[in-house]
Amino acid sequence: MTAANPADPTPETLEKKLALLTKLRDELGSGDTIRRLFFGDLEPIALQPGGAGTVVHLHNKANDVTIAYCASYDVFLAARPGRITELSRGKSRRSPTPLTPCLGSG
Repeated sequence: MTAANPADPTPETLEKKLALLTKLRDELGSGDTIRRLFFGDLEPIALQPGGAGTVVHLHNKANDVTIAYCASYDVFLAARPGRITELSRGKSRRSPTPLTPCLGSG
């Protein structure tokens, strides 16, 4: 078993990355963590304008996960498996659980 590099605290597995993001959910500036964890491997695939800001859906092709990110406040909102591109009133057509609107702007 190899020990994690103390100089690089980045979680190694997708599950640990998503757990860290979930812990930081709705915190201003948590978008920095998204960029650090998935550096260079996020593709914007959908926009959802809202009352408090714009939610951008970012797809990570390597892990097939979509991340909802509030661009106005630099905030992580949610992550769901799969490539979620079409939204209907805050809900994904591929997932029964909604990707949260930006800071509750629903």
